[in-house]
Amino acid sequence: MALKRRNNPFVRASRIISVVFSPLIIPTYCTIMAMWLTPLNGLPEDSRLLASAVVSVLTCLFPLMIIFSMMRLGRVKDMDISDRRQRLRPLLYILACYILSAIYIYHANAPLWMVMYYVSGCVTSLAVALVSLSWKISGHGAAMGNMAGMMIAFIKGGYSDFDMLPWLCVIIMLCGVVGTARIILHRHTLGQVYAGIVMSTAITAVCMLLPLWCGE
Repeated sequence: MALKRRNNPFVRASRIISVVFSPLIIPTYCTIMAMWLTPLNGLPEDSRLLASAVVSVLTCLFPLMIIFSMMRLGRVKDMDISDRRQRLRPLLYILACYILSAIYIYHANAPLWMVMYYVSGCVTSLAVALVSLSWKISGHGAAMGNMAGMMIAFIKGGYSDFDMLPWLCVIIMLCGVVGTARIILHRHTLGQVYAGIVMSTAITAVCMLLPLWCGE
């Protein structure tokens, strides 16, 4: 049975999807979209590439190194942090990385709505950590909700010069694909995936729209 499961094409595809849309990579995708799909695309390309690279180091490379180190020390059992009881400390480290990203973007004179995107990552990381104390909410679902919330903010806040509705539709479909992959891998239930997506979508959209609502 185990051999059949390893050779199952759906399982293999689900593992690839889980890596491509890892919660550690989503912030980099979102930063790239912000840099190239909003008026920020008027900045020199070198500046946009640098900002994207710095965010990638802070929100992907650093957390990856931290989780790997914790695995070596026996603090977490795998890169997915499958055991919810082991999530609190690494999620707090990830929260710190989001704080550093927000500070960096703020000092790079980015618009406030973009700073608030990283603030939403802080809030989401803290929320996932607290919920995980008693229930295994989906981190992948939360990451995809983060992306969906950004698209909603782009549309509602008028932060982009492009028609973002098709992008939102694609991301909603990707939420379904990623959620299905996590269920196929038996990492989460439908409820856990759905809760992660909805919670993070709401947090991200509200945080990014706050500057507009506050007249900033």
